[in-house]
Amino acid sequence: MPAFVKKNMPASPTEEHYLKKELYRLIKEEDEVFDFLQNAVLDGIWYWNLEIPEDEWLSPEFWQLFGIDPSTRAHSSSSWQDIIWQQDLPQVLQNFRAHCADPHHPYDQIVRYRHRDGHTVWVRCRGVAIRDAAGKPVRMLGAHTDVSELFRARQSLEERAQELEHSNRKLSEFADRAAHDLQSPLGTLIQLLDLVNFSDSEQEVEKLMRSALERMNGTIRGLLDYARSGAQSIHLTEVDSALLFHEIQQDLAAEIQAANCKIEVTPLPKLPSDELLLRQILQNLLANAVKFSPPQRSPEIRIACMDRGETWLFSCQDNGIGIPPDKLDDIFLPFRRLNGKSDFPGTGLGLASCQKAAEALHGRVWAESILGQGSCFFVELPKSQTVKQA
Repeated sequence: MPAFVKKNMPASPTEEHYLKKELYRLIKEEDEVFDFLQNAVLDGIWYWNLEIPEDEWLSPEFWQLFGIDPSTRAHSSSSWQDIIWQQDLPQVLQNFRAHCADPHHPYDQIVRYRHRDGHTVWVRCRGVAIRDAAGKPVRMLGAHTDVSELFRARQSLEERAQELEHSNRKLSEFADRAAHDLQSPLGTLIQLLDLVNFSDSEQEVEKLMRSALERMNGTIRGLLDYARSGAQSIHLTEVDSALLFHEIQQDLAAEIQAANCKIEVTPLPKLPSDELLLRQILQNLLANAVKFSPPQRSPEIRIACMDRGETWLFSCQDNGIGIPPDKLDDIFLPFRRLNGKSDFPGTGLGLASCQKAAEALHGRVWAESILGQGSCFFVELPKSQTVKQA
């Protein structure tokens, strides 16, 4: 039986911990300790005589991982090279040679083996060369870890991502067709209204009809924007966000002037982004800041961007009506409105589209607010996206 040392005081920072020393001794002296580590942590080990390259001991677990009876296989390097994927063997040998030449180069790679029943086993193969006094590699100790489940999960996620991308493309195509098919008759109805001579008593009816048609047209445009957010292929270019925001202000000039809105814009950066998606985000945020303002005060809006190292943080701060604290997440849900259409017209899709667009750009959007005093919307976008040259 092994002798144990009782020690309650922790080791000093410079002193090797007594439990580590005890464990190393047990591994040397007690076979069952080594067997436990091999069976519980590893899926097979191997020990290779580099001076006689064909001589290599491979543990039973090594072969059992591939559904092979260990008694049917010789302890040789050629035996495992028969079942490894031949496309992966050059990488293994290249790493082996590099590790023998430089101990700092890791012998660590994921390779594929052929199971006895024909399926593929993904294995993380690690090893370390044992060198003689002159530094020459004479032996090599290695370990296998089965990572097949991780690779199957990754493959499943990749397939699901492809299905979602295909579904998004179909959704975008459907939205385009549906918008065209719905907007055409709406346009016809509006033209017909222009041809009808309404009497004075019918003016209110005409007003209601036009208002309903305009709301329906706005909803169709909102649905189209929401469907397109993230459904399209991302086209990254270097976007001058200052110039982009200037164009957005021009597009919203009528609303800004009607609201007697004051807008302060701090310097905005050039950044890798999809211009259409970034425009959609900033335009929705500015339009909301202009719209959601109490009648007793003019909107005051501040647009800024902060360099946060790995990301850009855009902010749109206003002095509007504010948002209840318990509704700050709800506002990004499709068709979720906190105010009546008679007070603030809209489709309830603007912020949902912003969120989808930000996620498509690998970013995020959120809000902070004080009810009755104003809100600040934040959009964080990564800097590390690769710009495609036009």
